[in-house]
Amino acid sequence: MRDRVLLILLALASAESLCALERKPIDTVSVDDFTSDTQVMLEGAGDDHLAFAWWIQNEYWYSILGRDPAISETDRKAIYDALSWVSLLAIVQSDVSRLGSFNYYSKDEVEENLVIHFTGPEGKKQQLSPKRKLDADLEMILGIFKPILGAAMGNMGNNFHF
Repeated sequence: MRDRVLLILLALASAESLCALERKPIDTVSVDDFTSDTQVMLEGAGDDHLAFAWWIQNEYWYSILGRDPAISETDRKAIYDALSWVSLLAIVQSDVSRLGSFNYYSKDEVEENLVIHFTGPEGKKQQLSPKRKLDADLEMILGIFKPILGAAMGNMGNNFHF
């Protein structure tokens, strides 16, 4: 069941983003709308399980960083370059006790049963594998991003795995 949960989450996250009807200039996109359009929480798995996926596309970074006047153009370009070759998927998964406590899955547990399928524009389906070894710049960016999620979402944010 848990294996299928993640597969369903990923399929929904991919399908939802691919169904956009119009392309807008990145500076006119609502960051809140873009974020909610790329997040999926599995429903119907019962009250004893939580599974949540967020597909963080490169456009997200362009939108959010492009609006921040505190980031220099040089730093912005360095961040874009570090993220340009990767599509991030953030996943949090937890069992929920009868009393409402959360037992979060480790990154190894999430990755162990993770299956990602991608269908390209030509209709060709392929299986993707999570990247195990990250380059230093990407690792540093994710190291900064994870505490931001923790501050915004508490324990759930601290247990997102990329």
